[in-house]
Amino acid sequence: MTEPGLTSGKILLLGLDDPSMAALHSILAEQSHSLSAEPFPSPEQSSSEAMADAEVVCCPAEPRQYNAVVRSIREQGSSAPVVVVSSSHDVHEWLDAIEAGVWDYVSAPFDPKHIQHVLENALRCATPAG
Repeated sequence: MTEPGLTSGKILLLGLDDPSMAALHSILAEQSHSLSAEPFPSPEQSSSEAMADAEVVCCPAEPRQYNAVVRSIREQGSSAPVVVVSSSHDVHEWLDAIEAGVWDYVSAPFDPKHIQHVLENALRCATPAG
């Protein structure tokens, strides 16, 4: 159940098949986010309707994948933040992802408060002030 005042949004879990990702899915569901999960698109299918509709996209810490996701989202004219998800805590992996244009990086073991903080900030960034 989400706490009062928390921001929830449409989160796409893209290509996350590592067993630790089940924990992430569980945390996000408890935080009342609208979740969808899809396998990583093939090169000829660079984007999907779910990617276009997502407010935040979470994808694996594999450079070929997150670079393709960032590029595809920007080509669609979207500014949806991309959060890289890793099963390891490697500072070089984190820096490479940030330099490639992702919004943030989270690693296992997942702390629900950290996930909440990252996604709330990403959702605030993705939602135009109005």
